[in-house]
Amino acid sequence: MPGVTGTSRMISVLVEDRPAVLQRITNCLGRRGFQLQSCSIGQAATDGCLRVTLRVDVGGQPPDQVVKQLRRLVDVVEVIDLTATTPVEWETTLIKLGHDGDPSAIVREITTCRGQVVDASATTITAALSGDPLLVDAGLARLNSFQILDLARSGPVAVARHGAGQGG
Repeated sequence: MPGVTGTSRMISVLVEDRPAVLQRITNCLGRRGFQLQSCSIGQAATDGCLRVTLRVDVGGQPPDQVVKQLRRLVDVVEVIDLTATTPVEWETTLIKLGHDGDPSAIVREITTCRGQVVDASATTITAALSGDPLLVDAGLARLNSFQILDLARSGPVAVARHGAGQGG
């Protein structure tokens, strides 16, 4: 899923921090037949606002329709389609791996993937992989040969590169 390809769009939405704002966004997308692939939400630089990063599959619809529909929502302050700007993306993944008592091979592979061990027990290791979503995917592919017990991905957060996508 990393990288924006085909009919997928990376959208950054600045919204007012109000109850049910995320529900209004997802309802808007669903009603119009857009498929939400990932969603990350958190505090924005603007007081009283949240930054929502969406990866949306627009299907056969014109790519600009998702931006137009989001701009119609009352709580939306700004919508930027980051797709064409090659945005700076970051994602975090937690992966719990099982081992037979000797975790050295797993720890070596985690280190090779630029990951970090965040928890360990007698039979498991939990690692964090963070970075560009393509690098996280590459790290997960390398760790796939071990026993994966659990996996949680944050979904990407993204901002436009300097001078790109402003007011988009």
